[in-house]
Amino acid sequence: MNYKKILFKAFVIPLVAFLDNFISKNDKYWAFPVHHIKGDQFIENPRAIYEYIYKNKKEIHPILFLRDNRNINALNIDPNCIDIEFLNSIRGLIKFIKCKVIFVTHSISMDYSIRWDNKRFSIIKIRPSKHYIINLWHAISAKKLLALTNENVRNRTDRIRYHQKERKYWKAIISSSDIDSYAVQCMFYPIKRDNIWITGIPRTDFLFMPYEELPNYLKKENNYINQIKKKKKLITYAPTYRQTKATNTAKYYEFSDDEIYKLKEILVKHDAILGFRMHYFRNDNALFNIEKYIDNNIIYDFGHNIISDISPIIRNSDIIITDYSSVFIEALALKKTVIAFAYDEEEYNKFEDGLLYDYEIVFPGTVTNTFSKLLETIEFELDNIYKEKNMKYIIAQKIFYRYLDCENSRRVVEKLKAI
Repeated sequence: MNYKKILFKAFVIPLVAFLDNFISKNDKYWAFPVHHIKGDQFIENPRAIYEYIYKNKKEIHPILFLRDNRNINALNIDPNCIDIEFLNSIRGLIKFIKCKVIFVTHSISMDYSIRWDNKRFSIIKIRPSKHYIINLWHAISAKKLLALTNENVRNRTDRIRYHQKERKYWKAIISSSDIDSYAVQCMFYPIKRDNIWITGIPRTDFLFMPYEELPNYLKKENNYINQIKKKKKLITYAPTYRQTKATNTAKYYEFSDDEIYKLKEILVKHDAILGFRMHYFRNDNALFNIEKYIDNNIIYDFGHNIISDISPIIRNSDIIITDYSSVFIEALALKKTVIAFAYDEEEYNKFEDGLLYDYEIVFPGTVTNTFSKLLETIEFELDNIYKEKNMKYIIAQKIFYRYLDCENSRRVVEKLKAI
């Protein structure tokens, strides 16, 4: 029995909720979360916002909230440049409820929860109406989320009542384009239309930012990929996760020895290498088995523990292979060649999250359903690597992006300061 969890739930959570009604909020206190799964990483949209504030010396006091102090040295950030607090301490919780602005990438219940050793968690139930909660959703979605998913998936992914409640009080959720904003409004119901900000996605700044202006940790990750790549062509395979806990039809592709042998033959023939990046949400032992073929000679590990952010991978890749992951949309920003290996598209649409859009319209590259077709497409694209992109890439860019620049973080900060 976890007595700490029992005491926390019985006394601390009600106390925090009570104090939140009376402790005044500081407009200059802006709360930033570490990654909701990878608690030792401060990355993606919150990091981009922080970097903008830090570089421009805005009159803001950023506070980074960690769940505990075990991973503080892995954050790739100077603790002298940001206030770091711990959610498993009274001091940290008091500081948290003083924050007028709270950034989330999913929700309060996910980003600022207390995690226990048995994989359970406790939700810090503040009064959402007392704060400005800004959802910096981590990506532009090509698949359905929350309200739009089928019933089995929705019952699992949106089962926390407090999560549903807080959406009514979000001051804003960001989006990247007019079309994306309507998708966001539907998925995150009941958020109001006026609370959707078309500012662009802050992490996109790291794609367009000149190398010398990147944060040091991203420079290191770019350099790491460059040392591996050298003059070779780089293909990155980055599939999304499957809802194996919600439906029995969900499955990860099992590559055979023969398939990997044929893939390596093509890579060697074209002086190319493959990087594999598994989705961070590893909630099942049955994952993509390509991991066992990683040799760091032809097939490389681009996992989250090695390369924390996707931007160095996209900047340095020549071809991106995915399935339904939004990584293809980020690759679109730089007009990188994209291929979809959608081996389970019918099942994914029926029983898992499902796609928001018709892939024939929004996916500008080739959509393949079999491994043989995938190999054929890879070889074709390697032969035509420098060919100018067709009109489908331009149309897809316009669907998903209003802005193609490194000003997304600035737009979020300025809009927030204005209210």
